[in-house]
Amino acid sequence: MCTVVYKVGGSLLALPELPRRLPALLKQPFPFTGKSKSSGKLRPLLVVGGGSVADTVRQWDEIRNLGDDVAHRLAMKSMSFNAEFVTAILDEARLVTTRIQARDAWAEGQIAVLAAAEFVDAEEQTSHDVLPRRWDVTSDSVAAYVAFHWPAAALVLVKSVPVPAECTAETAASRGFVDAYFPQRAGHIPQVAWANLRADDPAIKNWIESAS
Repeated sequence: MCTVVYKVGGSLLALPELPRRLPALLKQPFPFTGKSKSSGKLRPLLVVGGGSVADTVRQWDEIRNLGDDVAHRLAMKSMSFNAEFVTAILDEARLVTTRIQARDAWAEGQIAVLAAAEFVDAEEQTSHDVLPRRWDVTSDSVAAYVAFHWPAAALVLVKSVPVPAECTAETAASRGFVDAYFPQRAGHIPQVAWANLRADDPAIKNWIESAS
């Protein structure tokens, strides 16, 4: 079995059909290709974006000048807050903070939803690989960080827009499809895919495959 990280965009939390559409997407066969090819049962790990909660933190920072460390910590906590919300609205989902907890959830046939703030904090302390504390590092890069350190076979960006066809990570960042720091992380992940959950027929589409 192999782990695939699904980054669920915060804008999707207001989607009425999210409790139905997201589990259906997780059941789709993953389009492994080339060096990323894998077989066997997939273990989905959800990383939920900060959405409007993170936007509120950004506004507070603009008004109160919270400082990079405080703003980053609160923005990360917004992801864990939303992860708990997603766990509550999905059937057979469990909030996890560690690899052991995730394995237990998968063993019981549940969907593992990661409390990203707690996992990343622990990982930064042990690996000394620290995410930059700035606003152009969003949940896209956090999910890529998780995918690299877990490690996962692939990352799926579950968004509200179509995949940027024939678009590099750098070009996608310049157009606002992903955050500015994401290209520096994407190259360390075997495969990055994309899914527009607001499409009439949501499907996982391959986007970037690492050359390494």
